Amino acid sequence: MSSRRTVNIFLPSSRRSPARSQAGRGVGHVTSLVSKPGGARGRTAEDCRRGGEGWLDYGDLDSANGDRATGVEACLDSAYIKAHPGSDTNVKKVAPPGYQWARRYAAYLGNGPLGQWVDACHLLGKDLGGDGQKLENLSTCARSTNANQIAPTDSGITEHMYYYEKQVKAAVDQGQVVHYQVKPVCMGPRTVPVAYEMSATGTLNGQPGLMLDDVVPNMMYSNKDSNWSNIGTVTHQGKPLPTGNTR
Repeated sequence: MSSRRTVNIFLPSSRRSPARSQAGRGVGHVTSLVSKPGGARGRTAEDCRRGGEGWLDYGDLDSANGDRATGVEACLDSAYIKAHPGSDTNVKKVAPPGYQWARRYAAYLGNGPLGQWVDACHLLGKDLGGDGQKLENLSTCARSTNANQIAPTDSGITEHMYYYEKQVKAAVDQGQVVHYQVKPVCMGPRTVPVAYEMSATGTLNGQPGLMLDDVVPNMMYSNKDSNWSNIGTVTHQGKPLPTGNTR
């Protein structure tokens, strides 16, 4: 992983949709500082390929905290994605830490069916070559954080992870080479993230291309109280949840 900088996690209000605006408040109230990628803003238009080829590095699992995923960094071009097709998740075989807990929490929030509210998020998306059955690439997230909502009663977030993944895929399809990073941000020992940091820098023939640097909050709408909840900030009887081996 490349060097990190510390920045505020607050979402820029000018870019929020109504649903995102309400959901985004949960991130701002959680913590003021997070470790964030060096970011697209500070990068130059350099070809990230190694020996002329794309690459993918998975961060090590955090064994001290339930084997939670720590992030991915990749250099993507069309040849790499063609040679490395991604795969779907199969939570019956491989599920990230906190996945079953998040389903129980979704039920507590008055939501269902549970399969429409909780996902095992790819850090590197399937369309970008991400492995859906590799624990290093999986993280427990709300469906609204991952992609378009499924449940009719889910308000959803417009700028979810797939919203940014589509931009990266479009840039690669246009011939750009894209340096891409995704990092789950967890509060203390919790295994379900509070947010996902996503950044990408593209280059085409030595010229700058795609640039994005944003944060997607791990928010779930509650049909019980008609409000948003960040599933990475839960505390019960003074203890953070979920932690350790809680599945």
